[in-house]
Formats: sequence, structure tokens, C-alpha cells
Amino acid sequence: MFDILFLGRLFPKQKEKELRAKARVDMQDAANVLQWNLIDGLMENGNTKMTVVSFLPIDSWPKHYQDPFVSYDKERYDEGFTFETVGFCNITYAKQILSRTSCNAAVKRWAKKKSDAPKVLICYSENNVLMRAVAAAKKIDPSIRCVQVIADITEFAANADQNWLKKQVVLSAIKTNQKLRGTMDGFVLLTEQMKDKLGICQPHIVMEGIVPQRAPLDRSAENDSIKTVLYTGSMNRKYGILTLLDAFLKIENPEYRLVLCGLGNAEPEIQEACQKDSRIEYLGKVPHKKVLELQSLATVVINPRQNNEEFTKYSFPSKTMEYLASGVPLVAYKLDGIPDEYDAHIHYVPDNSPETLARVIESVCEMDAEARRASAEQARSFVLENKNRKIQTGRILDFIKVL
Repeated sequence: MFDILFLGRLFPKQKEKELRAKARVDMQDAANVLQWNLIDGLMENGNTKMTVVSFLPIDSWPKHYQDPFVSYDKERYDEGFTFETVGFCNITYAKQILSRTSCNAAVKRWAKKKSDAPKVLICYSENNVLMRAVAAAKKIDPSIRCVQVIADITEFAANADQNWLKKQVVLSAIKTNQKLRGTMDGFVLLTEQMKDKLGICQPHIVMEGIVPQRAPLDRSAENDSIKTVLYTGSMNRKYGILTLLDAFLKIENPEYRLVLCGLGNAEPEIQEACQKDSRIEYLGKVPHKKVLELQSLATVVINPRQNNEEFTKYSFPSKTMEYLASGVPLVAYKLDGIPDEYDAHIHYVPDNSPETLARVIESVCEMDAEARRASAEQARSFVLENKNRKIQTGRILDFIKVL
């Protein structure tokens, strides 16, 4: 049995609706889902005492969030663990500095408690407020096994459009994180390439993600005469959305449709494409329930992110897991961060030209309907059986046992 403190940036389930209502920008949905899958999976594996401490993943007041201050809160969940939300000042720039004290205090309280089971601190993300708290816990009790889960590298998570001051803050955080990683006893990485990029010498395992638990889609309403290509995700130019638009415009068949959902800096080009071609439908940001409904009607789902930038070595898109679990064929590019075991379940685009992407989309859409669905169902079974939260977190627990 382990006594685990999960330290991360996630929303308490009971107050998520309230927090979203106060946000003025998109919140970190993919990271929130992954963290909850980690927590729920660890609890499902049993023999675990769990405490969760969260530094809420909200943007700063006044531009991006309604409240300038966040109060400390503590809740108990039916599953048998407590969830603490640390209090902090949410004012731009002051936030990162002033939040350290409250985050350190919550972690120190846990570190000082006596326990009959070995203590494990799992830190999610490269946020140095959290990493400093890990270092503080380790000073109190050096026997605590500290494991960091890194899903995004700070250098590549930064926004290219940031002003000079924000870029300096990011550069400072990168240097600080490099020092603080020395506190960790082990790492859980999304790709093997992360190890060398981050200069990690400690033991590590690769866990590219966790498939979301979901029931099979009801595809009875799918129309075989209409070929619907669906993309739901970031509409930022660097993720290949412009190539997808160019590719679709090269498909002349009037029975094809392209449905896009999400927000990003490519919205002007998307709106222009919609005016050029009535087969393109842009829905903007939609609820997850609507996403599932759209997937049930889709012929193929697509991830247009290309393998042409360095950051693709250090990421495994959560969208890949979600799409494979949908039971709808996935068209995507072979990113450096995708292990070979996925190759049989993804329809890869062999080069970055719009013409090639158009050809692959057409080849999948024109497959025999039964063969296409059977192939997609095999992909769904693969991820549900091998990448579910109990299997993946079981690997993490086995890793911790040998640290």
C-alpha cells in the first residue's frame, strides 16, 4: 500500500461548473482529464491512500478570470480521498510568486504526517510552483518517493505570440525547472525523446496517455452516401489546419463534408474557406457531448498536426487516444512521439502536401463501409484494452515499487 499525494493543476469535480463560469478563456481540458484519469486509475488499483492538492489551472485576473483571489478549500470524495484547493492571489505576475507559500504549506502538512505506508508524491506538470513544493516535502522527509509526470515541456507549451516580458518569465521557469528536476526520484514521460531533451538521468517510464472511458457510439444515424471528415481541437495554424483546408478544397466530390470544432488563430482562414466552399462547416467551440454526437455521424476523424516541428518529438496528442476510442477511422501523420504499436490502427499520411492528405482522406472514405468500421473497431479495442486508466496507472505503481 502507498500513501500518495497527487500534486497537480486540476479542477475539483464538484466545483468545475462554477469555475468554468468565471473563466473568460478556454480552460485546460485535456490536462484536467488526464489528471483525473491518473487519480481514478490509482484508486481503482487499490491499496492506496490518496490526497489531492491542486493549484487551480485558471488564468490571471482581470483579463482572463473573474476573481483576483482564490480561497483555500477542502473536500472529501466518495472514493475515499480528500481534495485540497490551495488559496492564492490571482493577479498577473504576482500569482506565481505569492502562490508558492500556500502550495508549500499544503504539501508540508502532508509530508509531516506519520503514515504506516510508504509515502509517494506524484507531481503533474512542469509548473515550478508545484516543483518547489516537492523540494520542500523532500527536505522534511527524504524517504518520500517523488515522481513527476511530464505531459508538456515548458519550452514548447509557451505561446509564440507572448510579449517580451512573458517570454522572459518562461525562460526563467525553464532554468528553474531544470534545477528542480534533480529533486525527483523518477519520471513518467509521454514520449521517450523527452528524456534526452530534459536531461533526465533518473529512472523513467513512458506512458503516452490514457484512453477516456466511453461507451460505443451509436452510429445508426451515419449516412453512407455523405462522407463527413471531422476535426475537433485547436484551430491554430501550427497544428496543420491550413493544410487540411487546402486538402479538402482539392476534393471535388460534392458528397464530402468537412466539420470543424474549436478555437484558434486560424479562424479568419477557416471563415474564408467556408465562404468559398459550402461543404465546410465551422462550429467554433462546442460542448463535449456535441463532439461525441458529431463523431457518431463522421466517416473519418482527422488530426492534421504534421511531423515538421521539433515539439512533435515530445508530445503524444490526447486527441489521438480520444479518436481511436471513438470507433471512427483516424487519419493522421506519423509523429515522432507515436510508438510503433499504434501504426496498425492509424491511417497515416506519408508526406505533408495537401494533395497527399486529400488522397488519404478519399481512400479511407471510399473503403467498403463494413471493412472501414471493422478496422476502426479494432483500433478502439486496442486502446480500450491496453491504454485504459487501470492498466496505465498500474504500470506507474509497479514503477514506483522499484524506485
